[in-house]
Amino acid sequence: MTEPLFSLLHPTVRPNAWKMAADNWFTNADHPETVEYVLVPEKSAFPEDMDDWNFFAAMPSFGYKTVDFNQQAASTVGGSNHAAAVARGKVLITLADDFYSTPHWDTIILGLLDGKLDQEVVVWPDTGIGGFDDHFISLPILTKAYYDRVGYLFWHEYSSYYADADFTEEAIKNGVEIIRARDTLKLHHVRGGLDQSFPFDTDHHYLKHAGPAGVADGNLYGRRHSERESR
Repeated sequence: MTEPLFSLLHPTVRPNAWKMAADNWFTNADHPETVEYVLVPEKSAFPEDMDDWNFFAAMPSFGYKTVDFNQQAASTVGGSNHAAAVARGKVLITLADDFYSTPHWDTIILGLLDGKLDQEVVVWPDTGIGGFDDHFISLPILTKAYYDRVGYLFWHEYSSYYADADFTEEAIKNGVEIIRARDTLKLHHVRGGLDQSFPFDTDHHYLKHAGPAGVADGNLYGRRHSERESR
């Protein structure tokens, strides 16, 4: 079997929410047989007796499926980094439980990366998150070639907040080609999920990152930003 073209990197702490995202990305793909879905659950949030079959039994048939419990820091960043480390596709796409795709997303990305699949490239999509998209890449899309050169997706000391801003600044500083595709590739952030099953005020995952962990991430970002400016 050939290697996958795309790897969807999906860290999660919610045993059920990930299925909505998986179904959405599968349904909107023109060629799901070329897609690897890398699900990285947090062990503390999932029953120990759940295995690969349990996770994917109700999931549409992607061409490639990988499930691997998070072996890095117990955080969104740790899960994302672990997913990137085990992914096999030429293009890595970061996912979250509350982010959803647009129809033909795989064809759109292939068009943007025409002739550049083996080069170091980052794609800057639109996610519809207020003014954030003006300043940093909320959901990084990058070639495996760039990941292999840098050696990580997000800087490992982050928990969640500011990791994407740091990724954006690092990509710019590294001189990688950045394809701005906000008018072409529009993703969708739906807080609480499509069925509103994990709203902000009852979800400890949101609250965790809005508390002390978020403050620590902000302080870390400030330090790394200053270090980058002085290079």
